[in-house]
Amino acid sequence: MNRDVSVSRMVTEPSSRHAAFSHRAFQWFVRGAFRFYCPLRVTGRENLPPMPFIFCSNHASHLDSFALMTATGLPFGSFGMLAASDYFFRNSIIGRWFSGLVHMIPISRSASLVDRAASLNGAILLCRSFLADPERSLILFPEGTRSVTGETGPFKRGICLISAELGVPIVPAYIQGSGTVWPKGRFFPAPGRIGVHFGMPIFPGVERNHDATARSIESGIRALKVSAGE
Repeated sequence: MNRDVSVSRMVTEPSSRHAAFSHRAFQWFVRGAFRFYCPLRVTGRENLPPMPFIFCSNHASHLDSFALMTATGLPFGSFGMLAASDYFFRNSIIGRWFSGLVHMIPISRSASLVDRAASLNGAILLCRSFLADPERSLILFPEGTRSVTGETGPFKRGICLISAELGVPIVPAYIQGSGTVWPKGRFFPAPGRIGVHFGMPIFPGVERNHDATARSIESGIRALKVSAGE
């Protein structure tokens, strides 16, 4: 089967009974971990707009997507995560295993502008298909990779283009402590406290000024970091 067709089906096809059970079981496990092993504190949940929207946050740990989903109190199946194709989709077995737990949408981190543009267009199509269900939203990390220092890296403009093309707002979020609990390079998370802080939504402007939107997102996340005491 063509790899692109296979990935598209993994992302957009209705879940089987087995996949639905896997999603629920994984959700219960993660929520239990965030209650007892890595207690989760949430602020700003009242800022969340009606679905669909795009979470845009700092990224320091594999825990980040799960912390965001848990913090909303919504089913994990409501969210699709844009994930690096070179990391999570190196072969269909890995992609199918992860997609059996959470919805994942591949996007390229290639150095080639042509490859990145083609991947972005493909990701937008998959995102549009995923959001055909109005009770769904997306998670995207604009840094493109996990930080090893805890500092927020430069933001990529792709998030702004995706938001504008889909016509959905961006919700800036700051995740506190995940890089200490489960940093890049560590095999298993350590116990510790994690905070998730949601900001006010940013709606795509008609002028499609992606640079200005990226600056608004970045400043929103940095403001949340300051308000979290960091």
